[in-house]
Amino acid sequence: MRHQTGRSEEELSSLWGVSRNTIRAAITEYSGLSPSSGLVDITLGPDNNLWVTCSGNHMVARITPAGDIKTFPTPDVQPFSITSGKDGNLWFTDVGNARIVRMTPKGEISYFVPPAPKSHPGAIASGMDGNIWFCEPEKKKIGRINLKKLEAQQ
Repeated sequence: MRHQTGRSEEELSSLWGVSRNTIRAAITEYSGLSPSSGLVDITLGPDNNLWVTCSGNHMVARITPAGDIKTFPTPDVQPFSITSGKDGNLWFTDVGNARIVRMTPKGEISYFVPPAPKSHPGAIASGMDGNIWFCEPEKKKIGRINLKKLEAQQ
């Protein structure tokens, strides 16, 4: 293939010291969750397993490196975005009830309500400061959960 300069890729590579690498990777798909589970988000957990939010089935699923899947029902929660906290827990947004949920790797749940009422938090992330940060798109705000005080702030 010729570049617009009229030179071949090999000539350009030797001239500029640049090369093109093609990455080939095997893709493995895991089954075990129903098509109606409503997969939304995925994160690496504090236990080195993958954790997936399933908004359609109101649950969170853990996938081990071996591909074993265990589900954790969250009947009164509609999980959306998920992150792993520096406190060793999983944190996810509950879009159906406008709150933040903390879940231990064993499945124990506690709730945090953002200061802005009915803000319906969306995306969530673990910050460099060790706190949990989340977006409140309906209120056009960003909130955080201070892990030292265990309180939601804006």
